[in-house]
Amino acid sequence: MTLGCKFFHPVTDNIKLTIENAKSDYYDITIVNTLGVIVYSGKVEVSGTTTFSIPSGSFKSGLYVLRVTDKSGNGVVRKIVKG
Repeated sequence: MTLGCKFFHPVTDNIKLTIENAKSDYYDITIVNTLGVIVYSGKVEVSGTTTFSIPSGSFKSGLYVLRVTDKSGNGVVRKIVKG
């Protein structure tokens, strides 16, 4: 699985993500702050290449960690900076 993160740092109101070359399945999306608190959690259905947005307007300024995982626990991690 390849995760293409299409957003500019710092992000403002939305995080636009593209998951590419993925098996058709549901993927868990989790965003946590530096204290380990989950600020966003959801599932997205992916088939091949899928683009979606995560509202981030309510996130406080700072560093966050984005995780995208499949049902086997395999996945990718990316840093996000919220301005």
